[in-house]
Amino acid sequence: MSRMPTWRTVIALHALAWILAPDAGAQGYEAAERRLRAGDTTGALELYERLSRRRGRDAELHYRIGVLHASRVQPDQSVSADRRSAEEHLRLATRLAPDSAPYWLALAELLRAQTEVTVRLQVVEMLERAREAARRHRSPLRGRIEYRLGRVNWERYEQAANRHELVDGTADIDQDRFLNDWSYVEELFRRRLRPSFRGMVEWRQTLGNLEATLESEPLHLDAAGLYVVALGEFGQWDSAVAVTARLIETATDSGRAWLLRGLTLARTDRWREADAAFDSALARLTAAAAAPYFAIERVLTPEQSEDWAALGLSGRTTFAGRHWRTTDPLWLTPENEARLEFLARVAYADHRWADDLRGYRGYEADRGAVYVRYGPPDRAATLGPEGADRPALTIIRNPGRDDPDQFRQDAAERLDRARNRLLWVYERSRRRYLFGLTPGYARAVFAGDAAGRFDTDRRTVPRTWDNLPLVRRLDSIPITLLRFEDGAGAGELAVFGTLPLSLDRSVGDAAAAEIALFVARADSVERFATDSARQLAPGVWRWRIPQPSDTTMSLRVEARAAGGDRAGRGSVVPGEWPVAFGGLRLSDLLVAAGRVDTTSYTRWFDLDVAPLAGPLPAGEPVTLAWEVYGVPAGTGAAYTVEIRLTAEAVERRGLFARIVGGTADALGLSAVGDDVLVLRYERARDPGPVSLEYLTLDLGDTPPGRYRLTVSVADPTSVGPRVIQQVIEIASPSR
Repeated sequence: MSRMPTWRTVIALHALAWILAPDAGAQGYEAAERRLRAGDTTGALELYERLSRRRGRDAELHYRIGVLHASRVQPDQSVSADRRSAEEHLRLATRLAPDSAPYWLALAELLRAQTEVTVRLQVVEMLERAREAARRHRSPLRGRIEYRLGRVNWERYEQAANRHELVDGTADIDQDRFLNDWSYVEELFRRRLRPSFRGMVEWRQTLGNLEATLESEPLHLDAAGLYVVALGEFGQWDSAVAVTARLIETATDSGRAWLLRGLTLARTDRWREADAAFDSALARLTAAAAAPYFAIERVLTPEQSEDWAALGLSGRTTFAGRHWRTTDPLWLTPENEARLEFLARVAYADHRWADDLRGYRGYEADRGAVYVRYGPPDRAATLGPEGADRPALTIIRNPGRDDPDQFRQDAAERLDRARNRLLWVYERSRRRYLFGLTPGYARAVFAGDAAGRFDTDRRTVPRTWDNLPLVRRLDSIPITLLRFEDGAGAGELAVFGTLPLSLDRSVGDAAAAEIALFVARADSVERFATDSARQLAPGVWRWRIPQPSDTTMSLRVEARAAGGDRAGRGSVVPGEWPVAFGGLRLSDLLVAAGRVDTTSYTRWFDLDVAPLAGPLPAGEPVTLAWEVYGVPAGTGAAYTVEIRLTAEAVERRGLFARIVGGTADALGLSAVGDDVLVLRYERARDPGPVSLEYLTLDLGDTPPGRYRLTVSVADPTSVGPRVIQQVIEIASPSR
């Protein structure tokens, strides 16, 4: 996994440029500079340290020694000899030359990466002194200093944003109940929490710092990225689009600039442009920089991630292609919104929660990992005794003189007590997480058992795209899948899609809408011809397709209104076609609301009836249709049909029903037990490959409830009857 340049690399590069500048060749430095040019940092340090014994008040010398020691510190080392030496020499440099912007900046960047919070909180004052010196001397470091201040103010904003307070007198929430009891979460946000402030002061300060950075350094991409994120925090994505447009004009070949462009376009629902922007970004990034945007294990289950890790390059390409095809929310649109949203989330998390001084990426943080999988939370709240880190800063600037160590310990304990709890709630899925954030830090970590909850969630629901406007407007299309034979012994499928009322009103007629059936296999998605769809009734469509040989494929019906305001989808896996070995065979049972007339139909697809996609309205007649295959040869070939309507969940029993259409020679028997209706008749047909059966039942006053329809067909040569069944629900009149 690629990592961002660490703070020590940033300091070292800046320091080396400063040291090797033409006017920096003070007497006695030449030998150390030659060592540095040769890459011998240790040798250069030895020479500088030896020189410092004779020139102890040389601020520039202490500065050089400090940044070289800092360049040797690992980001995860909270305590080391190099870190101590770097701080000692840089503090000496600032004391000897308090008007030097580079000295204050180097010390601030070193201390910002410190583990001890009380030390980190001193950084603001150092950065402000660096900025004052940079303004006086018109230093080229001003942009970088403003960026560091912007980062600090953004961390203050993170402490203050969505600030809430408990109004019932309690001191804290029950973390265990928050993570495990949804009713507790609802009660918490409905009655016990009250917004206090939103962190607008810190937010405006952040914007001011970043604007000053970009004015000084228009191509400062870290500042541009955080500026885009900050604008988006309060919904100003259109302004962010304009920012990235200007950025692209001056940094056309920058992959990172194009990533920010793609993020802002995705957040303004301009998916086609976002697709092009992300393609431009990935084509311009180095392999290491692009790797996080191909790392789909961030949205896989742990088991899938193991499979992914075991694959080679070509295998991963195939795996990723299949993954993004199946997660695409709507194949009717030319763009894959799920994939683009993933890219946008990674870019957003990286710029919001990254810490280049500590050496980690934003998507590696706990909040970043949750964000990449599940998007922004629907509700967010910050709880804790402090709104930002300013109160702690006041103490740090006036330390106790009697016992500095005791002061530090007391301040650290106070900051620990001031740790904030960040609450994230996803209402649609009822998913929620809890983070702890200590003042002076940028990185929040899981609190309570939130880490365990996240581990469980990623095993069951590895990702969601609920924040996408398209997904939020996506209706569910019920699908009915029935199996028939084509008359030559091969299977075929009838796919019925019923649009929900909200979508049906938006879609209107076929000429003004897109309605399609797709078949998805492991490595491809195929759309059936538009003219293969047949509208049976308002909002009801049917496709007739051959039974696929691939039992792992899936079928998806999609519809989209002409204006694109609403869309819907539904999918089904056909499974394996049942194999029959001679004798009578039956198709699936088609159950439809309404009456069928007595016209002689030949095949199932001649019937203009739509299967039930929900409960049957009380008092509505019901039509049954099925096909019989393999009628035995011989004169007067016959088979027996029995139909039973059995109550499964209803209070009243034994009500009357009768045939009102279709078959006219059926004999009704008395109802027995839970049987509402029993019909039996014999059918004499000429031998042939297919025999269509259909009839309409008037169920009379059959009460609301759940019923099972069973059709049994037998002929004299059958060992036993062939049986097909379907459960229907009769709705109450008020439904």
